[in-house]
Amino acid sequence: ILITLVPNTSPHYPTWKLAVPSAAGGNFTLIGSLTQITNDSNGTGGEMAVTYLSSRRFVYVYTRADNNESRIQIGTVSGSGNSRTISWSGAQVLDGSSTGGRYSSFQIQKIGTNRVAVFGTARNSSSRWSDDKPGVMILDISGSTSTYRSSAQLSTDNSASNWWRSSLAYNSTDDLCLATWWRSSSILNQRAFKVDSGTSATITLGSEAGVSITNDRQTLVWHPTQNKFLLAFNQGSASSIKTVIYTVNSSTLAITGTSPATVSSSAGKSNEGIFLVVSAQNTIHLKTIDNSRQSYTYVDNSFDGSTFNIDVEGNTSTTYNGYLDGQVRSISVSGSATEDIISVYGTTSAVMDRKPVGIVNKIVSTTSNLVNMNHVVGFA
Repeated sequence: ILITLVPNTSPHYPTWKLAVPSAAGGNFTLIGSLTQITNDSNGTGGEMAVTYLSSRRFVYVYTRADNNESRIQIGTVSGSGNSRTISWSGAQVLDGSSTGGRYSSFQIQKIGTNRVAVFGTARNSSSRWSDDKPGVMILDISGSTSTYRSSAQLSTDNSASNWWRSSLAYNSTDDLCLATWWRSSSILNQRAFKVDSGTSATITLGSEAGVSITNDRQTLVWHPTQNKFLLAFNQGSASSIKTVIYTVNSSTLAITGTSPATVSSSAGKSNEGIFLVVSAQNTIHLKTIDNSRQSYTYVDNSFDGSTFNIDVEGNTSTTYNGYLDGQVRSISVSGSATEDIISVYGTTSAVMDRKPVGIVNKIVSTTSNLVNMNHVVGFA
């Protein structure tokens, strides 16, 4: 597992650390010390995203703090066991242009063996699409080299520049993507697209859709057995969590969405962070940070494709209650005996000094599908 973060002190160089899950489940081991990612020695303003490409490669995109140009780097894992490390390629211009486009609100998804889709909001006139508008670009990765293939603007309306107000998910069954983004405080937009194989990587867009509803933080996943997309979002401070289930027609790319449903007793439960993850057992876990800076989890053990039903809910862990802040990111570990979900959280300056922490929950071979292991890992 690759964990990336941006230190709270200037010049904010993005850094990385590897984590190796226990084969027996219930824990993981951190390897080595925090190491700088960017080889161009420039910090980032916090605009970044990362995805795995294979068991030995990761793709990292970010925007430089000195000249606001967006970059991409490829990390290659070498070694084995607790001796594994990552070597990073030189920084390359993200959109392959000579003028250096700037983008924000990054989301990234692997959509092929060596191909990724990157969602972003254009932030200058040198970008591949109009300034302040949302769009997507397709990149192919060969070794440590990124090659720009194609791009498309997703809307003529402005979108938010904040990463927590956009989402991107990939449907591997129908080979299509769904992007959602904050158009305004009262409009939530969606658009599906497909990408042709081959070096042309032509992007086919479905019709843009919008829902008139107050929205703020959001997170999106695709469920493989139901072939549905699930979006969870909040509506601002102390609000309840809403969910929408989307069906995308694989031929026309038309989007059908359910009416927003409220997660019961969720008011204030996602003020500081919200993230969806599908486990190796195809259960859906919604991880949040509430208004008291505590970790919280909602679990749907048998998602039916029509409703997000809560079977289990409660504190993810009580260890760092009161000190979690800013974001949560989770990953399902299919290789461990208990098929854990590992979640990494930001923390406050009080007590934790903004150092990230990890929390592990077992999924199988336990009395409940949500078990608070209180196995946590901090960073020095």
